[in-house]
Amino acid sequence: MAHVIAAVLLVLKVVAQDPAGASGPGPRLEGFRHVPGKIQPGRVYLYRKSNADGSNESRIALYLASETRLESLKWHEGEPEATLVVAEMDWAVLSVRSFRTYRFEPSAAGALERRLAAELDVSADRKELVAKLGEKTLRCALERFPWHSYDFDLASLNVTLRYLAEPEGEAEVEVAIVDPVQGPDGPALAARGSVYLVYEASEKHAGLDCRRYAIDGPGLEFRGGKLWAAKGDEVFLAGYEIDLPDEPGMRSGKLEWLENATLTADEWERFVVERKLPAR
Repeated sequence: MAHVIAAVLLVLKVVAQDPAGASGPGPRLEGFRHVPGKIQPGRVYLYRKSNADGSNESRIALYLASETRLESLKWHEGEPEATLVVAEMDWAVLSVRSFRTYRFEPSAAGALERRLAAELDVSADRKELVAKLGEKTLRCALERFPWHSYDFDLASLNVTLRYLAEPEGEAEVEVAIVDPVQGPDGPALAARGSVYLVYEASEKHAGLDCRRYAIDGPGLEFRGGKLWAAKGDEVFLAGYEIDLPDEPGMRSGKLEWLENATLTADEWERFVVERKLPAR
């Protein structure tokens, strides 16, 4: 259900002003500096996701379809089913504007069918997150910006890390989380509290030159861990190890970077079905 809802709120800020004027250019977000041109359309980041001990392994591919559109495919190797989440970014607040979650499942004829499973949108005034699951509507107040999703495997945080004004600064970066939860009446969205990103050191991780951050706080039930971001001209998430799981059936959360590639839109569509990189 967690990936169907695809609606975790993770807010990164040093100091963020109230974004009440949604019709304007948006608030100034201290601690971040959005610079157009840092998104490379066509880039794909491939990851392995599992529990901390490597069990319950799956694959994730994050595709930068455009300056504003992210597509994240998750699947278990050898299984036809997959989940695709398409997100549109709102760079005025360095946050997701909308999610569309699709499920790929075999039809009775054996073909792979793509089905819309959930929709999630930020309200026009940027004050509320509204999710639709069939006939059910879920709502959650948005109190801070930027916001990101742990259930989205920190995919929007992945592309936002490149806009940190001081990636090795001494100040902690506050993160607030809203997770999908199983409430008394079924699925719900719940604010979980703050988490803090703190730069610790530069080190090698997954064969990359990285910055290591500590991440913990009540928003992760004080079951946080470490997060690595690749350094250089292309900053991206190189992995994380978080004790708190982000979905049912998991005991913890571990993301390991595998490789990067560049695909055309047509190649990406084939990858979504075949889940194999084209030969170069």
